[in-house]
Order: sequence, then structure tokens, then C-alpha cells
Amino acid sequence: MKLNKKHWIALVAAAIALLGLIGAAYWVMTRGEGRVERLDLAKEQNSQLADALLDKMYGHGSYDPKQRCWKVTSDYMYFCMKPVSLDRVETVEGSKLYLLAGGDGSSESEDGVAGGADPRLGAFIFDGKTHEAQASGLILPFRNHNFLAPADSRLIRLNAKGDMAWLVEGSDKGKGFPQLLAAHGKDVVSIAGQIFGALPDDGDARFDYRADSQTDPRGFHPLTLKITGGKRAGSFHFRFDEKEWSYQCEGQACSDRYTEWSEDSSDEPDDEGDDQSASSSQPPADANAALFDDGNALSDADLKEVLAALGVSYVIKDQDTWGFVTDKCHTPFRLSGWYTKSHKEDHNEIWIRGGDSCTSGSVGQSIWAFDRDDDGHLRASFGVPATKFVVVTDGPDSDSDNPYHDIRLSGNGFCESVWRWDGKQYQRLRNEAIQPGGCDHEPAAQQ
Repeated sequence: MKLNKKHWIALVAAAIALLGLIGAAYWVMTRGEGRVERLDLAKEQNSQLADALLDKMYGHGSYDPKQRCWKVTSDYMYFCMKPVSLDRVETVEGSKLYLLAGGDGSSESEDGVAGGADPRLGAFIFDGKTHEAQASGLILPFRNHNFLAPADSRLIRLNAKGDMAWLVEGSDKGKGFPQLLAAHGKDVVSIAGQIFGALPDDGDARFDYRADSQTDPRGFHPLTLKITGGKRAGSFHFRFDEKEWSYQCEGQACSDRYTEWSEDSSDEPDDEGDDQSASSSQPPADANAALFDDGNALSDADLKEVLAALGVSYVIKDQDTWGFVTDKCHTPFRLSGWYTKSHKEDHNEIWIRGGDSCTSGSVGQSIWAFDRDDDGHLRASFGVPATKFVVVTDGPDSDSDNPYHDIRLSGNGFCESVWRWDGKQYQRLRNEAIQPGGCDHEPAAQQ
């Protein structure tokens, strides 16, 4: 086929663009560690930058000036989120800021009772110049034996473009729990997959995770884990599986080691006399069992309507990874349902609480209410991010035909909201600040 002038121009333009991409990728790859700058948070300028970025993500209403942290809720616990590390990264797409935050697990529950829980992480990627958020994970799980958030993190280069992942290492009962966090679209998610850590009898063995950059520059680099010291010293390799969106073992030796690590008995409860049946550690068999732990259940028709209204489906990935997912939120989260006292027999009203940062933003969970309509169908009458609700009134006024109580919601920083039934569903009645300025950035109450 004879190429005309337009064809040649198009081919030359495509070749120039391709050479530009290759050159940019080579520039990033050959700059080495110099392209990552760890910003010292002890310096006031960097500390103020980190604080401003967290204020943008968690909201100024969540800031606690006494503890100098942003209070967020997860699994009915409050976590004080503070900056852990801040890095400036030069990539093919320009400069980016990688900010990691952490909240200790020694926190107060909603009822004011102090307790221990796994810490939480916040991971954010911003444009280095405009500070516009490009990807975020507001409340991410992290496992650590002392309930403390990590004191540090390090970045691992994922690809030739210069995208990075946070490597954060926790432990529990002598067992290592490495966490690898990276952007997936606009979300920051765990991509650890089958990456494993130390076992209790590994002693002082050193685990060193590195990216192999001498590969196809179009995808994520493979990872190599070198273990030195201890009786299990060796090298293990992981390749990124785009379908699972996580790193998976390469080779039988790696798979065997991951199986040994994931099934190690140190991950079980300390109390050997704990009277739990073997089946109690298994995931619930279906969505009904996952919603209720008190023997209640929805009818098949009601369950179908409720799940459809929530936009969720029940999945079991493994013994520890199960729950509900949506089209946008692929990491399983838990939901808990209950019937109100006056509807335990007729099942005409059900409340559901749960979710995570993907479903509910910085609040970390939502509360939904379903009521049966005149046609006998359960429909959602209420659904907003919140951690707790309480009844405001003792009961409906004797002169009122409204059978529903007003309710107060908490969990959105220092602003609480009161909701009232309008005959069909709950509507926001008013906001109430629990400290001055707590509702400055909240939607105005309906008049």
C-alpha cells in the first residue's frame, strides 16, 4: 500500500509521541532514589503542609485542637489521625505528594469506653503543585500488636511512570503483617495480596521487599522478597495480577511459604480454652447470616429488595475476607441488621449499619432504615453516613399522628444532625454543633 503525505505525517507524529514516552520513562527510571524526597515533618513548613492536606481530606470539623489530630470513626471507635510521612515524588505525570496518616488503636468507643483495636491508616496522593487530591484512602486497616499506628513508612516504585506504593510493616504475636498500599483509580487500596511477613519462630530474620525494574515498563514491576537470617532464609518472587489487583506468589516455594504464613496458629485467639466451635470461625453461609447474628432473618423477597436498594451483594473470598461489595467498592465490608423493638414480630421496619471508607467517606460507615410500604415492600426511608443514632423524643406527641420518633445522628466530626419523619421518609430537621464552629461546613438544615 502506498502511503500518501497525510499517512507519513501521522506515522511521524506517532513515532515522536512514542519516543517521548520512552524518553520520559527512561528519565524516571534512571533518576534512581533521587526522585523521591522525604519531607521532614519536624520542619514547620512541611508540618503545616501535611496538616493542610489532612484538613482538606477529613474536614476541619473533625480536627481536635487539644490532641492535634483529626478524629474519625471506624468500627464504632474513634481514631486520632496524624501525619506519619510526607514524600514528594517526581513522575512522568509531574510532581506528586504522597501523604500517609495513622491513628492509634487505643481509642475511645462511642460510649466513651477506652479500648484497644487495630490502628487505622489514611493514604493520600496529591498533585505536587495544585495540591488537588488524585487518590485517597480515608480509613484503612492496619495490624499492629501494640495498637499503635506506624512510626514510619517507605515507598516502593511500582512502574516506569514513577507511581509508588507505601510499604508499612506491622506485627502481631510475633507474626509480621506487611501492608502495601497503592492507588487504584481514585482510591488507595491494599495490593499486598499474597505478600507475607515473618512467622513467630523466624527470630531476627530480616525481610527486604524490593521492586525489579528490569522488566516490561508497561505494567507493575515484579517484587522480590529476600529473607536473611533465621531458618527460612531465601528469595521469593511476586507478580502483579491485574484481575486480583494485587501481588501474587510466583512459584511453588513462594505459594507454600504464603500458605504456611496465612495458616499459622499464632493468628488464632490466645485462650486455648475458648469454647468456640470449629464452625464459628467460618464466614456466614449467606447474606441473611451475615446481616444477623441473633437468629433473625429476612424473607427471601425482603432480602432481595433490601440488597437491591443498598446496591450490595454478599461474597466470600476466604475465611477472613468476606462481606458485602458494590459495583464501586470491591473490598468486602460488614453490615449488621436489626429489627426495632416494636417490629420484632411483624418485621415491618429494619435498620442496617456498616460499610467502610469506600461506601461512607471519612465517616467510615452508614446507617440505613427500611420501612414496609402500603404494597408490602420494604423500601429505604433513610440512609446517610453516620456511626450512631439515638432517639431524641420519648415518644410521639399525643396530638400528633406521626408514629415515628425524631432521631439524632453522630459521627461527622463535631456536627450532629436531627432527623424527622415526614410521612414517607426521614428528612434532616436541623444541625447541632457539639463545639463552636462544628457545623460550619455542613449542609444547611431544612426549613
